[in-house]
Amino acid sequence: MQNHRRHTDAQLDSQRATCEGTRIDLAAFLALSSEARAARWRQWSAADKADVVIQQLTRLGYAWDAALVETQIAKYDAKYAIGPIDQAVEGALERLAQEHSAAARLAVASGDKAHATEERRQTTAYTNALIQYRAGVRPELLASGAWLLPSRRPGEAPHIVRMDGDWTCACCAGASMHWPIALVIGLEVAQDAMQAHDDGAPESELAAALERTNEVLERMRLRDRICAARGRYAA
Repeated sequence: MQNHRRHTDAQLDSQRATCEGTRIDLAAFLALSSEARAARWRQWSAADKADVVIQQLTRLGYAWDAALVETQIAKYDAKYAIGPIDQAVEGALERLAQEHSAAARLAVASGDKAHATEERRQTTAYTNALIQYRAGVRPELLASGAWLLPSRRPGEAPHIVRMDGDWTCACCAGASMHWPIALVIGLEVAQDAMQAHDDGAPESELAAALERTNEVLERMRLRDRICAARGRYAA
């Protein structure tokens, strides 16, 4: 019993020290949207979670102890657990990034430098899209059918991504592959896969959904190659 009490007291002392040396801005965390708050919570270490919980309990006037902090952390772990939609979108973005990374390695091995550069751009776009999604960025569907996404740079206009033959963005990147377009593609791939799964569709229909996306990506690759070739001849 004494050993258990000493262990609990040590945990309590450690958590008090964490609270006194606050690293997390509670007000900023609470000001986030529910999706962004959940994403942020899932990224934190156990110490970060304890820090936020202790701040909140202190603000509410609770005489907290280690057991209460652990209970609150468990409650928020359950509340902010990743759901099936987030799993599908993150899985799609990760898979697309890995596929393009593998394609880049094959292009390097075959000596096709232009193709390797293009595949690396795709890999970077999907990887950055995954980072943004895990940070809580969620595309907003507009009445026009376009997708609205916030800029990563403060003060800059948001991204508006729409399908106009190919995916294109209202920002200066236009139709070049970058993270907002990658995020929208990942979202649609995930939606197609989830819809097919809900309908009890066979594996062939899931493959067909991915194939439709691959056709769009292939058109984008072809357009990029043509633009690159024109640039070389113009030079």
